Amino acid sequence: MSEDQDDSQKTEDPSQRKLEQAKEKGQTVSSKELSHFFILLGGALSLMIVLPDLGVQLTDFMTPFLGRAHDMDLSAEGLRSIFLGILLRVGMVMGLFAVLMLVAGFLGSFLQHGFLFSTQSITPSLDRISVFKGFKRIFSMKSIVELAKNLAKLVIIGSIVSSLVIPLFGEEITLLPTLSLGDQMVYLRYYALRILGGAMGAMLVIAGADYAFQFFQFRKEMRMTKQEVKEEYRQTEGDPKVKSKLKQVRRERARRRMMAKVKDATAIITNPTHYSIAIVYDKDSAAAPIVVAKGVDAVAMKIREEAKKYDIPLVENPPLARALYQVDLDEEIPFEHYEAVAKVVSYVFGLKKKKS
Repeated sequence: MSEDQDDSQKTEDPSQRKLEQAKEKGQTVSSKELSHFFILLGGALSLMIVLPDLGVQLTDFMTPFLGRAHDMDLSAEGLRSIFLGILLRVGMVMGLFAVLMLVAGFLGSFLQHGFLFSTQSITPSLDRISVFKGFKRIFSMKSIVELAKNLAKLVIIGSIVSSLVIPLFGEEITLLPTLSLGDQMVYLRYYALRILGGAMGAMLVIAGADYAFQFFQFRKEMRMTKQEVKEEYRQTEGDPKVKSKLKQVRRERARRRMMAKVKDATAIITNPTHYSIAIVYDKDSAAAPIVVAKGVDAVAMKIREEAKKYDIPLVENPPLARALYQVDLDEEIPFEHYEAVAKVVSYVFGLKKKKS
């Protein structure tokens, strides 16, 4: 019951991280039918390549048996040589056949999920020897679907192959013994490819449908609950509350550092209701005035309060205050504001001269 509830709560698509973790465990979209199709394809290619050569090899090798049997060495050493010769010729041909089939099987798996190696599937687990879970796997919906699919595949492919094989039992097959061994191989290859072609056509349709089903089933199994999404986000990105708190702490520290620079300001340019911009001009260290503090509303008021403690002049210039607010901290003012700021600086220096 709890598992049904869990499945009903899995409403979110799987994250990329969960899919990657599943792949590391060997869990991916995998269709056996697609692999079988590629094995059949490999078999068809093998027949096209191997059978003609096999016919030539056997014809060349059997000619002495049939044409010059009385000249053959039938001693133990001679029979051993004949036997090894048969093994060598047939082994070379069948070895090529085996390699092609192996490559086809690997290609079928590689095209589905790339190169995949995981020891998870062979790691010992008590779940695999659990009688209860074993019965559950045997009689699960997935097992029933697999059984139905295999039966349907057997019926479909069996019907197609039968429709291609039955016509062979006619006049043509009675002529087969009259043909040379090479021609017999050509004949067999032609009809073997016809049968394989029919089976491959059916397998291609079945494999396509099975891959689509496996993809849908895999994505369904990989779905996540909202809680799992939140937990994964916390693990990868951090707790949002903690991140917000850290951001607030960093912001507060940056503001304190900024306020500490107000005491060294040359002037505070203000908009009476919103903006306060603290600038420093030292002709020996910088070519132009530098913005060392800025703020709006409450922060602007704190800058003014701090400036009053150190008797820093407040100069009201709303357009200039709004323009300088766009300048980054500890950056020189843009060239287009030189004239306006120069007037402010001259005014401040004039005030200082009067006081002195």
